Amino acid sequence: MATKYIDQHGNPIEVEKDKSGTLWHEMKPFVKFGLKTLGIMAGALIAIVKAIPKPGGDEKPKPNGKVIKI
Repeated sequence: MATKYIDQHGNPIEVEKDKSGTLWHEMKPFVKFGLKTLGIMAGALIAIVKAIPKPGGDEKPKPNGKVIKI
């Protein structure tokens, strides 16, 4: 983005601004959105992985051979 200045004789002079700062200001909303989206997706993935049953989780515990008489 060029900024126009007028010299002493009335002729416009174009001066280039530093573009490194303007790029960050333009991309900042997209970066914030991307990071928030990644956080939501990571949370959903963790919840899905925790909900998957473990193999062998349906097996009944083996009795230890002790008999309790009342």
